[in-house]
Amino acid sequence: MNLNNLGAPIIVYWDITPLLHIKPNIIQRIYDDLLSNKIFILNMWDSSPSLSTECSIILKKLKDKDININLTVSYSALVISDLKNFMPALKKILIQVESFEQLASIIDKIQFKKTETPPVGISFTISEPTFKNIPDVLRLCSKTGINDIHFPIQRSTGEQKIFWPDKEKFFWFLEESKNLKTDGLNIIIHDPFLWKIFNRGVKQEEKRCQGGNTMVYISGNLDVTPCPLLPIVLGNLKSATLTEIFSSFERQQIRRQLSIPPHECEKCDKLNECKGGCRGRAYLIHKTFDKRDPACTA
Repeated sequence: MNLNNLGAPIIVYWDITPLLHIKPNIIQRIYDDLLSNKIFILNMWDSSPSLSTECSIILKKLKDKDININLTVSYSALVISDLKNFMPALKKILIQVESFEQLASIIDKIQFKKTETPPVGISFTISEPTFKNIPDVLRLCSKTGINDIHFPIQRSTGEQKIFWPDKEKFFWFLEESKNLKTDGLNIIIHDPFLWKIFNRGVKQEEKRCQGGNTMVYISGNLDVTPCPLLPIVLGNLKSATLTEIFSSFERQQIRRQLSIPPHECEKCDKLNECKGGCRGRAYLIHKTFDKRDPACTA
């Protein structure tokens, strides 16, 4: 499958909360567009203590449709809601975890749930205070049989400061990871440099940033951006449809910009490997696509 210049993305990230009230006709329109554009994967994130009304409506509408849904929720929402009602479209549940201490406090309860369907894993947020807990998280999950571990893309719209490991932290983790046993773990990580540590010797199939191409992001206020970390608004679903945004000049323009390597990286002998790293992170920090990813270790 050629992933370059798709007519419509195949992956949509949608943060349901914090969410303003959405009129039923807009929910219906989004639902119709997800199906008509043949979205393959819908990654929904509902951080409310219990499943939000809007999230429940979308899940109910899509439960019997040809779409694969991964749902990230708080542990309390998992306990309160009977998420089996949203199968078969709902393929995976991820518990949002903000610290190693929080994970340790609920790991036994998650372990109890892991044999249920759909399968339950964790979504562990990487930040300045949690970065050095990654090895402990992986060891604990391996020990307790929690196989699905996602390290989600950071959100540029949140209050939390965008984090990336400096060279010292990167090489510390490189050494630590050599002693980690990750066999049997399904680890999803989006940082291009950390991805290479987890997948030594594996060639990345996607040659460059896929923001706006294979993926788009829908924020809580219905802004559509190329990815959660690239704060360039392509449109808002209160006034435009997903179909209109997918075929828009703005999306085509951002794809052209992201296809050009950063000017600062042009003479780097590793450019062919990393393609400039995370373009969203670089743009967020430097407000231009000409600069390299600040997490670059070259």
